[in-house]
Amino acid sequence: MTAILDWRLTPQARGACLEALLALGEAGIERRADLLGCTRLWTDGTVAVHYAPFDHVNGDAKVMLVGLTPGRRQMELACATAVRQLSAGRSHDEAFRAVKEVASFAGSMRGNLIAMLDGIGLHSALGLPSSADLFGSRRDLPHTTSALRFPVLVNGRNYTGHAPKPLAHPTLRAGIETLLADELRAVPAALVVPLGMAAESAIRHLVTRGVVDASRCAFGFPHPPGANGHRATQFAANQEGLRAAVTGWLRR
Repeated sequence: MTAILDWRLTPQARGACLEALLALGEAGIERRADLLGCTRLWTDGTVAVHYAPFDHVNGDAKVMLVGLTPGRRQMELACATAVRQLSAGRSHDEAFRAVKEVASFAGSMRGNLIAMLDGIGLHSALGLPSSADLFGSRRDLPHTTSALRFPVLVNGRNYTGHAPKPLAHPTLRAGIETLLADELRAVPAALVVPLGMAAESAIRHLVTRGVVDASRCAFGFPHPPGANGHRATQFAANQEGLRAAVTGWLRR
């Protein structure tokens, strides 16, 4: 039986991962097989967990956006950004901050996410012209993360949260009950917005364990990628409840 991954990497283990990425270089990161081989932390033959430097935690955040897990494109962007920063002499902390700015919810999903966040009034509650500022001039306000912080692949493909279910898989459940729980405790003033049903199930699990209060959470937000064909319907059904959660938490 494969041992369960300890998601709380030691400084030595994290440092070894970063050294391996530096040795691979940006050119190596573009070769997907080389990147996956370099970053693999754990596998049971079907599910694999890979390191990517999404380590920065903004403890002063006012809103915590929680996806399911970084996809391969976000993983590549994160690793390339970290290598570029570290090669330029930046510290680990500086590199980790840059990674979050570049790679968090990168691609077309960011535009969908911004539109829906504006649709529930998050920008107004935070005093912003648009939620786009959360990914630009007001990076001090959000903490962006995932229920499974490190990229999870199933048979080499992006994990969708369906097979296996995250809470039914021992290693994935361990990631939720350790790193995600740690992050929720580290960002106590933030409204928690899980993006999609799989991420929401992880947060609800931690509500039952007493890690986070349900009053902090805006439940019902759809998964933002364009491939989610039910996104608009789900958003319309839950929009008013999400608006109430935003105003209730951020203005109290």
